[in-house]
Amino acid sequence: MWAYNYTIYPSELYHHGVLGMRWGKRNGPPYPLGTEGRQANRRVFRREGRSDAPKEKSKHRSRLEERYRSKGMNQSEAEKAAAKRIKIEKIIAVAGVMTVTAATAYVIHKKLGKEKFGGILNKSVSEITKHGKLNLPTWERIPTTKEALKASNPSGHTKNCVGSVLAFELNKQGYKVEALSSNTLSLKAVCDIFGKKASDVKTISSETDKIKELKRVSNSWGEGSRGFLGLYMKNGDHHAAAFERALQKTDFLDPQTKNGNFEKVVASAEKIIYFRMDNANFVEEAILPFIKKSI
Repeated sequence: MWAYNYTIYPSELYHHGVLGMRWGKRNGPPYPLGTEGRQANRRVFRREGRSDAPKEKSKHRSRLEERYRSKGMNQSEAEKAAAKRIKIEKIIAVAGVMTVTAATAYVIHKKLGKEKFGGILNKSVSEITKHGKLNLPTWERIPTTKEALKASNPSGHTKNCVGSVLAFELNKQGYKVEALSSNTLSLKAVCDIFGKKASDVKTISSETDKIKELKRVSNSWGEGSRGFLGLYMKNGDHHAAAFERALQKTDFLDPQTKNGNFEKVVASAEKIIYFRMDNANFVEEAILPFIKKSI
């Protein structure tokens, strides 16, 4: 402390030591100052079964060193060359894993993106050949399911469930429309709207596990498929909804209320009729009484 109190710069405190010193360790040989001495007198500290001792060389490193020595290098040169080679190999391995991961992600994006949205999200509707047959305004790109639900019944009408499902399907196909305020339709009229025959309509009775059966059906239709649901409730009410196969799972949707999680209501129905609607052949005269063009 005398040196500290009477130094020229009293605000500075100096501590001197060498590499390898341990606080509170006074016993043992003097700490080596030279590199060779430090390597020769390296002490091993064991803590919870771990050791700071140099690890044994891997078989790969040993083989590389032996190969370089056979080419005329001395031991030191062979060790450096082997270390450099191993470092390069690690970089190449990491780059390879990243390349494979990126390629896999790209394939998944291309495949699932097309199947879920009917095309890549930023693809123009005019590029998709199945559009353009109806004289209706179109989206600039295929909308997501959430966007289609939001656009199908924006006014929040409560007596247009069939029209809302129709508008939802048309939006998913790229047509920018919304449902009109009301509709009261027979099953035959619904079939006419979607261009379906009576033989295309299937029924699920109350004894069947409805959700399980609909998931099986949508899986058989394939990724990106959509179906119409006619729900006959136990209290006598009727309601129309939809279901969609996307990203390897089946979603139950209510376009009228914009509800994307409608599974419980579907499961509570006494009877269900359904048919596939993403392959519907729409006739403009049949659908215009139930939808209007969106601005």
